[in-house]
Amino acid sequence: MRRRIARHSSLALALLATAWLWGAAPVPFSALFRNADTAVIGTVESSKRIPASDARAKTEPVQLFEGAPSYLCEFAIRVGTLLKAVDRQVGTGAVVLVVSFTPSPACAPGYQHGDLPPDRPALWLLRTEEGMLRTLVDNSDTVFALTRGLLPLEEQDLRQWKEPDVAVTYLFLKPGLAIPESRYTDSALPIQMVDLGGWTKFLRVYRTAYLESDGYARGRINLVAASFEHCLDAARRTTQGGGPLPELAPMLPFLDRDTAWRTETTELEGLSWASKEELLAAFNSPEAAVDELTRWACSSGTRIKARARDLLSRYFGVDPSTLPCIPCE
Repeated sequence: MRRRIARHSSLALALLATAWLWGAAPVPFSALFRNADTAVIGTVESSKRIPASDARAKTEPVQLFEGAPSYLCEFAIRVGTLLKAVDRQVGTGAVVLVVSFTPSPACAPGYQHGDLPPDRPALWLLRTEEGMLRTLVDNSDTVFALTRGLLPLEEQDLRQWKEPDVAVTYLFLKPGLAIPESRYTDSALPIQMVDLGGWTKFLRVYRTAYLESDGYARGRINLVAASFEHCLDAARRTTQGGGPLPELAPMLPFLDRDTAWRTETTELEGLSWASKEELLAAFNSPEAAVDELTRWACSSGTRIKARARDLLSRYFGVDPSTLPCIPCE
């Protein structure tokens, strides 16, 4: 089992490396999010340069934009949605002051694909330093602009998910929210969300995002899900009309039926435990075992899906009808 987990981590790394070419963050998002003690979705109400006479002018930069000048700025951010915070005064509707270095002399905040447009909500990853809020790092890894404002249904979803890891996962799994639909299949961010909460939470959020999406967005989800052996038939249908298949083909080998069959045969060997004790010995905890089996119980391979569901039912009492599978097939 550990051998197979490492193998699929390599696939995630391949996605990350390819996405880097498209301008994605070279640092895994999960690491950034865990290092941030505060995370909010908010809009910039005002910004200004911090003068040399201000005590905050002694602030040292962290990971500046490479090859660009830097200016120390203060941003007043209106919090629309609070994901997590250590300061109880940081809450929905509050205005918080954030210190950051930017390459803009006019103090325009940067984000992954340029400057943050006025009134555009963004996810801000922040840390507390000597009583003030700072961007986690002083480059585009810190601020992720949403493509639009949140719909009432999306705001409701974020409120329902009490765990910050799950809420932020939703932002990056729903096409057209934090990742533009046109760039969704090029981004390594969706698959990185597995590292935040595991497969069960990841699939539960993906299921919600899928059900809320239109046909085009569902097609983008199908292609990303195919990279981890889910939604393969749906992904094949998505690519029948052309689209992004040529550049994605090297990362989606499982669209080839023979490759998918051979891979599934190999993976089945890793699910051949003779007892519950033997199964549990392959994982750090029962929860980790259930999480990994859930991943396979929702996969496209009929044999490995049946095997994983049998193990979940026999050893852990999990009803297959309760699995959080993406309803793509």
